[in-house]
Amino acid sequence: MSPLSVHATPKIGSMPIEEVDQHVLKKTLGPIWHEKAHTARKAMNRMNLTLKHAAALGLDVNLQAVMKAQALLGKSRHETKHIPSIPYAETPAFYRWLSYRGSSTKPRTETCQPSKGRWSKTWPPASTW
Repeated sequence: MSPLSVHATPKIGSMPIEEVDQHVLKKTLGPIWHEKAHTARKAMNRMNLTLKHAAALGLDVNLQAVMKAQALLGKSRHETKHIPSIPYAETPAFYRWLSYRGSSTKPRTETCQPSKGRWSKTWPPASTW
């Protein structure tokens, strides 16, 4: 779902676009600004596009509201935590482990791709190659 529909619309969706200013945006996106920084940034960018579109339609909107709200909210304290990848040399063993996981007799090779109303054991069918 869109960050605007999840975080902004429930709070300011019934408000006329002309009344949206930096204080409204700060109050709306403040709760997620430091916790969900990426989501808040996406919502701010989309709000900026919405305000620009409203201005293009001739409505009297504050085009600097997003920039001012970001200044009021301050720098995000969120720190990105990277998940390390598996070393390349360990990849074959990892895939073997995945295919045998949960089955003591044979690897799982079935996929859930429909083929003529039935579930196919292999995908894509050999006839396509």
